[in-house]
Amino acid sequence: MLALFAFENTSAQNKLAFDTYNMRNKKTQRAMYITLASWSVANFATSFALMDNPSAPYNKYFYHMNIYWNVVNATIAGFGLASVYRKDFNNYDLLTLSNGQQKIERLMLMNSFLDVLYIGSGMAMDYYSPRLKKNPDLLDGYGKSLIFQGAFLLLFDTSFYFIYKSNYKRFSKMSYSMSATPYGVGFKMVF
Repeated sequence: MLALFAFENTSAQNKLAFDTYNMRNKKTQRAMYITLASWSVANFATSFALMDNPSAPYNKYFYHMNIYWNVVNATIAGFGLASVYRKDFNNYDLLTLSNGQQKIERLMLMNSFLDVLYIGSGMAMDYYSPRLKKNPDLLDGYGKSLIFQGAFLLLFDTSFYFIYKSNYKRFSKMSYSMSATPYGVGFKMVF
């Protein structure tokens, strides 16, 4: 009977660890998509306001590209938020949880690599824009926008990569031990 009680107590601790991880993961995903949506809305508002303003700090193509870029960001954020509310975060299978964690970490690292490519492409566009005879402002504005958006996305993706990694580290820091007791074998989980 004591072994059964110890097993039930361990199962309750194990369920609590999974519940905590799942709750943090849901909050992180929701925060990630809300951050991206907020960035998009702020970019839409400022870009529309400054696009035709002759005293704006950059040319109109910078703001055009910001609008194009944030149509994509807003779409990703919208679908992402919808998926957070549809997704079942009651995961109690360690293998599934581990595979999902690796998948999200790889995705965030791949996105960070793409962000560096965006920044590099924007820098190249900005560098070569004065050499164009026809419409150098277009390349200059698009290049500066790629640098601006890529820098935000690099910060965004690396930040959420480390947040996800930290969440998983907290979960995986649990230590398991088995010991013999006068009543049988005991199993202990400490976190």
